[in-house]
Amino acid sequence: MKILFPTDFSDNSLKALEYAVALSKQLKAQIDIMHVFHLGLEEAGRIHPQRISEEIDKRRNGCTERLEQLAAQYPNHVNKVRVDYGLFVAQEIIDVARTQGHDFIIMGTKGEHNLMEKILGSVTSTTMMQASCPVMAIPEDCTFKTIEKIAYANDFHPQHAKAVGQLVHFAKALDASIHFVHVNKKENTQEIEDFQLTSGNPFKDFSIVDNDNVVDGLKQFVETRDIDVVALFIPKRRLWEKLFHFSISKEMSFQTNHPILVFQE
Repeated sequence: MKILFPTDFSDNSLKALEYAVALSKQLKAQIDIMHVFHLGLEEAGRIHPQRISEEIDKRRNGCTERLEQLAAQYPNHVNKVRVDYGLFVAQEIIDVARTQGHDFIIMGTKGEHNLMEKILGSVTSTTMMQASCPVMAIPEDCTFKTIEKIAYANDFHPQHAKAVGQLVHFAKALDASIHFVHVNKKENTQEIEDFQLTSGNPFKDFSIVDNDNVVDGLKQFVETRDIDVVALFIPKRRLWEKLFHFSISKEMSFQTNHPILVFQE
């Protein structure tokens, strides 16, 4: 199993790497660490055009050295490092994960308290929205604990079969149980029965949380059931539905100390 870990060298990102390393031990996985950099327009404007290429090489070498020093702290868990130059950080991450066959992307996320954190947070958010493999977002206050319970938040759509299959594979590797949760004001036992049949029922139990707010309901479930990871699904069907699920994923990643694992259809 291969994990891609993008870093911007921030304290939050380095703390997330500690989580990724601890998780890799459970999964018996190897980690590739990457960093994406670029020259801002203002910065590039101060450099003579003939020296742009030289400055990029210099920056690349410096970043590579920092990554190698970082990887040296985890010699048994980091496979390789890479530095990429690109304006669109999230897209570079997504492309590397797709072309290099990574099974998961793990990255840190921060609460959006100021403009800089909004910019940093947007990289994680865009990656969660568009990556072809599952993405795990590690909140800044999260510390690793052995993953034993995974909550899977779902709205009963049987089209989630691919995500369920990936989640089952992930849970088996960790010897963890999966707990189905649906947040809704109106309970519908028929929907539960139908989903049990179509999903193959790999879940430890099924729960419906009575709450008008999906995020508040999920947080309530996570806290009362001692959940270690929250798994969510972002469909590729209608744009409004994709954005709805994405907004929940993003809000959860900023409001909880628990890792958020996002699957695409």
